[in-house]
Amino acid sequence: MALYKGILTDIDGDTQSARIQLEAISLEPANEAELHDERQRLARLTRLCDRLDDAEGSIRFAGMANDISRKLADSRGVVKDTFLNFVKNRETCFAGNYSELGIYDSTSSSVKAPVFIIGFPRSGTTLLDTILRGHPEVEIVEESDAVPRLIVELSGESDEDLNKLATLSAEKIERLRQYYFSVLQTHMNASTEDRLLIDRFAANIIYAGEIHRIFPDARFILMLRHPADCVLSCYSQTFFESSLNSNFFSLDECAKTFDRIFSLWNQYTQVLDLDVMTVKYEDLISDTEGTCRKLLSYLGLDWYQDMLDHQRTANERSMIKTVSYDQVTQPLYRDASGRWQRYRVQLQPVLEKIKPWVEQYDYRL
Repeated sequence: MALYKGILTDIDGDTQSARIQLEAISLEPANEAELHDERQRLARLTRLCDRLDDAEGSIRFAGMANDISRKLADSRGVVKDTFLNFVKNRETCFAGNYSELGIYDSTSSSVKAPVFIIGFPRSGTTLLDTILRGHPEVEIVEESDAVPRLIVELSGESDEDLNKLATLSAEKIERLRQYYFSVLQTHMNASTEDRLLIDRFAANIIYAGEIHRIFPDARFILMLRHPADCVLSCYSQTFFESSLNSNFFSLDECAKTFDRIFSLWNQYTQVLDLDVMTVKYEDLISDTEGTCRKLLSYLGLDWYQDMLDHQRTANERSMIKTVSYDQVTQPLYRDASGRWQRYRVQLQPVLEKIKPWVEQYDYRL
């Protein structure tokens, strides 16, 4: 009861009282359900301390919450190296000698390629998704399993046949396109006829090579955010247990994962002829209309003013599946941009790891 009293006090806007109430209790979990309760308390304190400008306290509570997440992941057999091996396998497959001889002629396909919104977790893909949903000619599918299932269909759960990508027949590619779309349709709420179909799942960034092989006509929207803000946000956030999310239990692991993912993305852009537009989170919140106008031009869509009312769009959605659900229903706020600077002391040990990406994408430390 005390846990939920503290949560409701926070919802009512009394940040300081909520912190006092939640710090006054300490749950001693006897089972997994109570372990989730204690993690919820610590995660809430992480956000409360952040709002109270207590960087040290926020990082401390985030670390305790991540310790619980690690226990939960271990108890369920989730192994972080599984995700890292997926990245490594693609680094090997899409090396400099990767050949796309016999690129599939998509003009004859019965399946039109969607647009893919990708990026690092916590980079703003949910916000972009919500804004684009306000356009009447757009249909967005959020965090579906369509691409992961396509990958399993193509190469198996262990990537045992990943190398056959270079020699896929046109018939096989067409079957894979149809299979992907059949899975995607199960997640759609409306007909996609005359609508631009967008598949939004940040983690699909690691599958950009396979996506391009099956959909050479695909367009990508790469969502960027300051690497230090991404690392901090992933560490401070409580995710469901997965192989990818198990790499966010320490600041060092977050920074290493950022480096691995964007090293792979760099490799993709050097080896493959990808059609990509980059959108920065910082631009999206500081100049929403200007950024959206450029994006709609890239997508071949006309301007639609109601897109800017993202709160209405978010509140009309039946469900938002990501951990950003409570943020995209609020007015756009600029505090999230550059938040990492308040944590410079805590982030100092990992800043060198992400410095190359800070420089490449024209950010600053």
